[in-house]
Amino acid sequence: MKCCHTRVGLANLSTVNATRRRALLGAILIALSLAGCAQPGTELAGERTGAGPIPSPSVIPQPVKPPEADQHDERGARQFTLYWFKTVNYAVLTGDLKPFRAASHHQCEPCETIVQAVQENYGDGGYAEGGTYTIRTTEAQNFALADQPSISVTFDRSAQSSLAPDGQIRGSKPAASFKTAEVVLVKVGRSWQVRTLFGDSLAD
Repeated sequence: MKCCHTRVGLANLSTVNATRRRALLGAILIALSLAGCAQPGTELAGERTGAGPIPSPSVIPQPVKPPEADQHDERGARQFTLYWFKTVNYAVLTGDLKPFRAASHHQCEPCETIVQAVQENYGDGGYAEGGTYTIRTTEAQNFALADQPSISVTFDRSAQSSLAPDGQIRGSKPAASFKTAEVVLVKVGRSWQVRTLFGDSLAD
């Protein structure tokens, strides 16, 4: 693209006083900027020229477990379950499985299915969009009598697209609503872990 040429008379600048000279120079600069005469090799704000890395998306914050989620009572179990779903969402959106693994028992087979799904999306440099869970209700089941209490959960899942490293869509899942699952917890130290799940699969 050729730069425009704007004729500006400068011959008589020496004959005007300093104040008028500064005002005239300001008007000249405004005229040049409005005409679009940027110097070669410069970029205007908000524009990208040539090849270069695309700015990174906003960083997704890691979920923080609330203190009450460590309590070994019904409220603590329900709060931990909500936190666990947040670690699922975080893993789905970032590929970072550390918080999810820490909140899941090593013998939880449905949890391992989630791990495999995340690794399939991110293992080769790909990524996923959507596929997050929204909890509608939680309800403790026979909490006082259970060594491994279960929390009944009703949830929705947003539609998900799996994308290759170049951005091409390579798979998708439709949204799902009013799904149910029984989340079985086990006490580990001063907190909980998810031991297993029954009902609607989170990985489907």
